[in-house]
Amino acid sequence: MKPKVLFTDGEGPIVFKDLAADVTEKVVPGLFPVLSFYDDYLAEIGTEGYQAGDTLALVVPHFLAHGVKDKDIANEAKDAKLCFGVEEYVSELKKDEWNIRIISTAYSQMWELVGEHLGIPIQDIACTKLDLKALKESFGSKDFYARVLAAEKNILASTPLANEAMREVDQGKSVVEVLGKNPKFTPLRESLDHFYWDELKNLGYQTLEAVTVIGGKRKIDAAQNF
Repeated sequence: MKPKVLFTDGEGPIVFKDLAADVTEKVVPGLFPVLSFYDDYLAEIGTEGYQAGDTLALVVPHFLAHGVKDKDIANEAKDAKLCFGVEEYVSELKKDEWNIRIISTAYSQMWELVGEHLGIPIQDIACTKLDLKALKESFGSKDFYARVLAAEKNILASTPLANEAMREVDQGKSVVEVLGKNPKFTPLRESLDHFYWDELKNLGYQTLEAVTVIGGKRKIDAAQNF
């Protein structure tokens, strides 16, 4: 008999919690919506190596600069709420000898807690591994922090412009048309591009290599690698 395997996403089907957004909002209020909008643009234009959801990589330098620790992420993850009926459903699936595999964009700190609660071992959960302690050992310099905080200040100062761009998308325009082609928003896009892909790179920090987010096509790879 072939093994019975259920593959499921995490945020939505299993839990109600946007961990990265919630942590970022506490650390740098107003930053996450701008980066999420930028994420939509990068994914839409097919940026090499970029996948939708890589916002979870974009926010990490800001965590480092503000002294966020792995335990802070884990503490925030404790607020995750299981969706109605999930515990009973998972229990019944196990009784029927189903193997459950969760593939989630969310940080590993949340799934270590939720997986243990549901009796799903972490090796059966593909998620975004976040090790702030290790990253701090490599990128814990005052210069790195100063560069991040300076860029962050510029991004937040551009929030009104970003909000205007988001409203245009809400009204039916594509994010590429707005952020990529409208000269009014070029300074916003160029400042984000410069920081995440040039300035950080010059500091030795590779945005998409420092944290590999399990999102987009990487979810397919994760499913095939179980």
